[in-house]
Amino acid sequence: MGSILNFVSLFGEDDRPDWVIRGPLTDYLENNYKHTIGIDFDNSLNNIIVLETVEHFKGCFQNLRTKFSGTSLVEILKNNDIKIIFGSIADPSSRIDKIKLMNQIELLNLTDKVYYLDSVINHQEDKNTFCYHHFLEEPGIHYEKFGNYNFFEEINDLGYKSKDIDETEIDTFREKKFLSFNRTVDKDNRLSLYHTYLENDFSDSYFSFLNMSSDYNDDMDGCNFFTSTPKLSYSSYKDKLPIELDTKDIDVNLCNFKTSNTFKKKLFLNSCINIVTETSFSSNSIFISEKIIKPILCFQPFLVLGPQYYLKELKKLGYKTFSEFWDESYDEIKSGAQRYFAIEKIILELNNKTIEEINELYQKTKNICIYNRKVFDNFRQNSIPQIIKQIENEG
Repeated sequence: MGSILNFVSLFGEDDRPDWVIRGPLTDYLENNYKHTIGIDFDNSLNNIIVLETVEHFKGCFQNLRTKFSGTSLVEILKNNDIKIIFGSIADPSSRIDKIKLMNQIELLNLTDKVYYLDSVINHQEDKNTFCYHHFLEEPGIHYEKFGNYNFFEEINDLGYKSKDIDETEIDTFREKKFLSFNRTVDKDNRLSLYHTYLENDFSDSYFSFLNMSSDYNDDMDGCNFFTSTPKLSYSSYKDKLPIELDTKDIDVNLCNFKTSNTFKKKLFLNSCINIVTETSFSSNSIFISEKIIKPILCFQPFLVLGPQYYLKELKKLGYKTFSEFWDESYDEIKSGAQRYFAIEKIILELNNKTIEEINELYQKTKNICIYNRKVFDNFRQNSIPQIIKQIENEG
């Protein structure tokens, strides 16, 4: 027996407005389920609109009454036997924006017609909300279908094809202590790390900081980030950029290139510890992005500048972390500032060790790195069909 659901994309490629995106949820459902495009619904099935918008739940909230084809989302939901899924998958949704959307839906008496699909695991107790780790599931889904990881399939935006690392290659002396990729200095954790980088000697490590958010200005004292030494002037931060690794001498827009398939093999094999600056930090939204995949896939131990309980969530998923080698109690700290300083302390202590000592430390972490790669390789979960089945049963 087939599904009784028909998924509705209100817009096609030629008429999609600038507030709507074809995100990973829309893409998956259109490729795997019965679907129609436009506002002519299939009345023989249960119709569910799928909507992913710019700025995610904020985009959904802002455009509930936006007119298109002579109608609006509110009018469609009120005047038709139809439901809707608002999706925020590829980036963490703002808690404030989601609450605004949920409250407006409740005021309109549409709560029973609305589902939310979210990658922020903290939101899983919200009404009519389904959460899952998109970036950890997506590689396995691709592997199941095509027999390989999508990271290594094609030449990336930087002009090279990423190559996988084999376990037999990792027993080499590494000349660099840390590896940390930071394309845009646009969040409190990344600007804080950039300040730490400028104030200390990391000449025997790999760091990239390519450009600075336009949201920052001359008044750096008014910017929300964390420093254990006095903040520098805006020009002191801005003028030292870009600090480049695999983008050197490449004609590419440093703000916009795709990063999910940029695994420069020699950078990982020549460095010991990965510093991951996650998408969320002070908000404590547990959103696991593609950034953690790189050290896991490339056999590196990691420190994570991420939200409270991020490491705890990884361990729930079967991964091991590195508390026997450094203090990971930072994962339990609620305050973004205090958590940053706890991680900074670890970074600076490790940075004071010799490269020989850091290599010895890497060898001690190696078995956990191998274990984590195996966990990743065996993670073959696809939550969307389970979620759709639950929605179907509720209908």
